[in-house]
Amino acid sequence: MQEHRHGAASPPPSIAPDAGGTAAGIATAGQLALVAEHTRDGVCLLDADARVLWINPAFVALTGHDVTSLRGDGIGCALAPAPDADADDVARLRRALATGEPVEVTYPTCRRDGTRVRFAVAATPVRDDAGTLVNWVVVLGDDTARHARELADRDHAAALARRAAEHEAAEARLRVVLETMTEGVVVHDAATG
Repeated sequence: MQEHRHGAASPPPSIAPDAGGTAAGIATAGQLALVAEHTRDGVCLLDADARVLWINPAFVALTGHDVTSLRGDGIGCALAPAPDADADDVARLRRALATGEPVEVTYPTCRRDGTRVRFAVAATPVRDDAGTLVNWVVVLGDDTARHARELADRDHAAALARRAAEHEAAEARLRVVLETMTEGVVVHDAATG
């Protein structure tokens, strides 16, 4: 592996033809390195035991962990779930890493500095020609803002539903009063006099 300018070792070269196997569908290792270097998503290459081999600069920016702090450790160090994370999502990620199955989960965690964040994590197994798991590619996106908007929208919808229910209850009470009155009612519009 070559040393990366951010202190991380470069991922091993990988050249993948398109579905038809034509030369037009082949990306060079340099082109793939450019993608990993410039994407906003964090990218992490793990060995078969889910130990960190390489990370891109966005992974460092998102998690606060650099390759030195993660080298040889499992990915769980950088993606440890917050205490309030959905246990099913965390179990799905752990089970996938243990069984070699692809997985996509979203859950809250904390950056290295303690800042709370919500990550969308996609872990994809890489197998050799014999089908043996040799690596993992983990792509990490910051889902914090989208999740906050979703919660705000949910809270707004709940508030509107409460107001509508209160309005219906007030109308029902007024209807009961009007239906049970034995005397007439005069309605005066203060705006028109």
